[in-house]
Amino acid sequence: MKRWKLKRKGALIMCAICLTVASVGLLLLCFVGCDTIDIKGVTATYSGQNHSAPISDCNRQCSCEIGLFLPVCGSDGNTYLSSCFAGCKTNSKDVGRNNDQNYTNCACIPGNSTVTSGACELSKCPHLLIPVVVLEAIVVFFGAMTTTPVMMIVFRTVPAEDKSAGIGVSAFMVRVAGFIPSRMIVAAIVDHTCLYWSDEMCAENGYCKIYDNTAMRKLMFGFLFLIQLISAVAIALAFVFERRERRRIVI
Repeated sequence: MKRWKLKRKGALIMCAICLTVASVGLLLLCFVGCDTIDIKGVTATYSGQNHSAPISDCNRQCSCEIGLFLPVCGSDGNTYLSSCFAGCKTNSKDVGRNNDQNYTNCACIPGNSTVTSGACELSKCPHLLIPVVVLEAIVVFFGAMTTTPVMMIVFRTVPAEDKSAGIGVSAFMVRVAGFIPSRMIVAAIVDHTCLYWSDEMCAENGYCKIYDNTAMRKLMFGFLFLIQLISAVAIALAFVFERRERRRIVI
């Protein structure tokens, strides 16, 4: 602002440009990301099931612990919540693989059924890591660039005798309308997108083991986009009032 010698109108235009760039970035982030990995009984169905559920006919007799998450990779290429949910009846250690557990005779896997410790895949799109990080960095950078212009607008708009009160009211509104509700909304989004909860005896729901990546991405970045949209409306209103004031001064 000092280099370009921006006044109130210039500061408002700068805020509008930065908010536009950040908003476009947030919209792109809503659609750029990885889907949740396929896990039988959570995001994928067992054979003969109409909907995803951990308990199926092939593991019903195993009395598996609901909430347990020790992922294993089956010989069929599918990931299961645990060897129990794969219907495995025997196990042994594979010395060649860092003493990982191998399980055999798994009722939920056809043919020569075996599973090994660990999920079959950790991510569906590791190639998107760098583009997403760069895009998020751009959003954060342009979002942060509005801080100084907004403060300068307050300084140059509020009368000198009311500047302290203006800064206090601005800080109060940021915390009341921003920090407090946003934490609750983000927490609600995180809980809402949980697909599989642990079963802890001392907690009502335990904690989340598996999230719906697509739903969380769209809800989280959609919420941030909504905040940017509200900010853009406020900047537009400030621009309108600034033009009216300049016309009144000229007249």
